[in-house]
Amino acid sequence: VGAATDATNGVAGNMLLSVGAGAATHGGDVSVVAGDSSGATNGTGGLLHLVSGKGTATSSGTVDVGSAVGGTAGVSGAVTLSSGTAGAGDSGAVTLTSGAATAGKSGAVVVSSGGATDDASGYVSVSSGTGTNGASGSVSVLVGAATDATNGVAGNMLLSVGAGAATHGGDVSVVAGDSSGATNGTGGLLHLVSGKGTATSSGTVDVGSAVGGTAGVSGAVTLSSGTASAGSSGAVVVSSGGATDDASGYVSVSSGTGTNGASGSVSVLVGAATDATNGAAGSMLLSVGTGANGAGGNVQVISGEASAGAGGALSLVSGKGSTSGGHVYVSSGIGSAGNSGDVSITSAAATTGAGGKIILSVGTGDTGAGGSMELIAGKTTAAAAGGSVSVIGGEGASTGGFLYLSAGTGTGAAGGAVSVIAGATSAAAAGGALMLSAGDSGSNTGGGATFSSGAGTATSSGTVSVKSADGGTGTGVSGDVTLKSGAGGATAGNSGSLSIFTGDTTSGAAGALTFSVGSTTAGASSNIQMIGGGNSAAAQAGGALDLQGGAGETGGAISLTAGEGSGAAGGALALVAGKSAGTATTAGAVTITGGSSAAGGTNVNGGAVTIAGGTASGTGTDGAVTISSGNSVTMQATGEGTMALSSADNAGNTGAVTIASGSATATGNAGQLTLSVGTTTGTAAGSHLYLYPGRGDSADGDVRISSQGTTAAPALLLGYDNGGWTTVAKLSSADNTISGTSVSITSSADASLSATGTLTLSGTTKITMDNSRTSGYDVKATELTNAGSNIADESQGAIVNGQSTTLAAGASETITLTNSWTVATDLVFTSMHTGCTAGVLVSGGAAGAGTITITVTNAGASACTSGFKVQYFVISG
Repeated sequence: VGAATDATNGVAGNMLLSVGAGAATHGGDVSVVAGDSSGATNGTGGLLHLVSGKGTATSSGTVDVGSAVGGTAGVSGAVTLSSGTAGAGDSGAVTLTSGAATAGKSGAVVVSSGGATDDASGYVSVSSGTGTNGASGSVSVLVGAATDATNGVAGNMLLSVGAGAATHGGDVSVVAGDSSGATNGTGGLLHLVSGKGTATSSGTVDVGSAVGGTAGVSGAVTLSSGTASAGSSGAVVVSSGGATDDASGYVSVSSGTGTNGASGSVSVLVGAATDATNGAAGSMLLSVGTGANGAGGNVQVISGEASAGAGGALSLVSGKGSTSGGHVYVSSGIGSAGNSGDVSITSAAATTGAGGKIILSVGTGDTGAGGSMELIAGKTTAAAAGGSVSVIGGEGASTGGFLYLSAGTGTGAAGGAVSVIAGATSAAAAGGALMLSAGDSGSNTGGGATFSSGAGTATSSGTVSVKSADGGTGTGVSGDVTLKSGAGGATAGNSGSLSIFTGDTTSGAAGALTFSVGSTTAGASSNIQMIGGGNSAAAQAGGALDLQGGAGETGGAISLTAGEGSGAAGGALALVAGKSAGTATTAGAVTITGGSSAAGGTNVNGGAVTIAGGTASGTGTDGAVTISSGNSVTMQATGEGTMALSSADNAGNTGAVTIASGSATATGNAGQLTLSVGTTTGTAAGSHLYLYPGRGDSADGDVRISSQGTTAAPALLLGYDNGGWTTVAKLSSADNTISGTSVSITSSADASLSATGTLTLSGTTKITMDNSRTSGYDVKATELTNAGSNIADESQGAIVNGQSTTLAAGASETITLTNSWTVATDLVFTSMHTGCTAGVLVSGGAAGAGTITITVTNAGASACTSGFKVQYFVISG
């Protein structure tokens, strides 16, 4: 087409290259093909140059390449812009670009499919060709650079899908290429990066779903790496870039606000590992970067607030495991040049309610011991104290919070123990002290302290043991144990009592109470001291010391026993009343009293009081018992104190008083018993020793002095001691005799000497009856008759009737008696009680072992014409 040179109306003519319409099938084709090159070795095909006209003063012409509008029953034609296939080198590039602009904007490049009224609009595909033996070509969609320093703003790039009126909007997929041919090839990289700001900030990268409609929700945003079939899946890294002159950018992961419903959850999860052999789940690291010139960054995990309900919970839970569950570590950071960081676990303050609880709990296990819980303060290697552990109940406007320290319940065995142990030390210093103290009170009673063992529902309750540890080797001593109540107030307050009890029981014995000082193998043993309280106030008594046995069917006994001496003397036992420091006061008395029987009892005796010296072993002497009244200190003119030993008065029987020394069970001597009246050194006579029997309305009691013995013949000696013992009379139990230089028994009335066995009176020269008559012999009261056989008779004398009434002259009659008392040395005295008529009778007798023989002879010249009687009397030899 020729040029039009008129500057005003010179419009160049158009060129139309058109093919006619085809009425039967399709319209004719138009092909504009450059020439091939086949002759030359390196020749290229002809160039096809399709260029619009240049506008010298205004715009250049438009190039419009497109298919015609489709008919009523067809589609519009496709438009293909491609380079040809390359047989040996690269295929030709396809460049779709607008021209450069020197004073305005460069032209837009629009690649779009046409609209469709009855179906989907056509898709737009921009792709490089397949690389059969090499890499496929890249596809670059770039916005050009703006180089004007003042107004040069780079253009935006919009990758947008059209709205869908019926269902959902179109998807946008940006997918890097797969790698399937190479053995070690990786899939293509997807690089989504904002632009760099040379002088200011780099561009923001905003990835998000659009706002949801009135009846829908906003779309989800998923950022994930693909599944790996042979190795690890790809990492997902969300991080801000480094900063050289200021803080690096923060990273925020949050769900949107829920205006009329709940806000969305945020989950940061590590994927499960299902391989039974090597499938360890990945770790999750929440870490803040190091601060080179200041404090390290904080980590805050905060659950959501609630304006109308409860705030959101915060759970920190380790993973479940087929063997052990995962550990949970909460630790502050190391201080390289200072202190390590604190760890604080607190619940928030409440303005109208109670503060939240803090529970530290170990999970339940079904095998082995339950998991331990340890609360350990920090160790220090410096010469300073280790960290403290404080467990404090909360302060309250009314009552302070309780502090419970409880071991676990044992459902099949023993419950758990509670050990509170102060710290040990390996240095030359004392171990840590243990102090358990109840709370003070500013205006009321201080808090109490109770130590109690656990109850045994079916068996025994637990033991309570308070003791100090053993002393160390060498010269170490064990620590003291002190039980002491606090001091009373300065004006009128009493100090607290100290009570030690064993518990009551309904079906067994009450527990024993033992006070014992430990034994030692070297040195003196320590004492037990029980001292009543002192009192410095005027006219006030000191505190008493009361030892009582328990009440019961039989009252409990009290035993005070001094210690046994294994190589020397046993320990002494002293009961000493208190001194009197005043000039006109009396020292304390010592009273030992047996228990009284209940009023109204029948034949119920009062309790006895026994004071006995110790038993000796071998040839030693039993211990002495000394009961002495005390000398007055400043009142000598009144003499010594009186000592009384008596049982108490009673409406029934009074108690007996026995003073006896102990028996010697082996070869030793039993101890002597001495009743002595003190010596008088002045002009006064010595005092008497009185032994009084008891008086009675019916009869008075006797004074009986008896000697006794089994292996030797004891004796009762009467005499005097004037620097040496002189015996005046001796009463011997061997032969029941009374002996002495001169013994006189005188009675102002009747006197009686009697013996259950034999009573013997003997004198070396003679026994004189002093012209006194004797009576009371054992003479038979009735007469005996000789019937020709032995006569049984146990008496000392009797009258016997003869058997014969015609005893011839010179004839004799023998009478035999059996008497178990007689022996052959006894003397038998006989005489005729009544002779016979005409005869002259004489008699004689003899004693044998258990027999008495009496012979009566007629000494006359004539025979007797009547009976006779003979009498006998036996005196033992």
